[in-house]
Amino acid sequence: MLFNMGTMTAYSLNRFSFKLKKIILFAFILPITIPFSLVAVSTFLVISRIGAFNTRMAGIILSGGVDVYSIYLLLQYLAKIPYSLDESARIDGASYFRIYWSIILPQMKPAIATAAIIKALNIYNDFLTPMLYMPSTKLRTVTISLSSFQNDQASNWTALCAGIVIVLLPTLIMYLFLQKYIISGAVSGAVKE
Repeated sequence: MLFNMGTMTAYSLNRFSFKLKKIILFAFILPITIPFSLVAVSTFLVISRIGAFNTRMAGIILSGGVDVYSIYLLLQYLAKIPYSLDESARIDGASYFRIYWSIILPQMKPAIATAAIIKALNIYNDFLTPMLYMPSTKLRTVTISLSSFQNDQASNWTALCAGIVIVLLPTLIMYLFLQKYIISGAVSGAVKE
């Protein structure tokens, strides 16, 4: 569902011309330039006021949306899909949503897979969000648990290395099984033809 919203956003920004298009594109790019430390206090206040502090809901809210990097990746991939496919479908009487759903979305599978993998790895490796918004020991994520384990087992290098390998395994397995999507999705937007 979330990546459908991201693909719809990328589709509308890439395929349609409208007055505020450049401003909206700039509004998507602008958050990349703002450092996290600048918005951390306001984010903390919002999370605490909605009652999500120290709950799993804080992590879900903060990492649940499609991020700017995913939309940018989808935009780059979408630029490679020829407009002639859209025009042919419009001549045949297809609506814009039908074009998106039946023609564009199936061709964007490598980019969607790449964006999903990158998002999943970012969530799995996130240290700051769980530390700030979910400090309870019951809500510890893998990265927080590894950091705590490192503090407890600072002199026991064997146990520390075993913990690091255990934390690394899901990421390694994900990469081994999905590397064709990662490589094809990342390389697809790199070269303009």
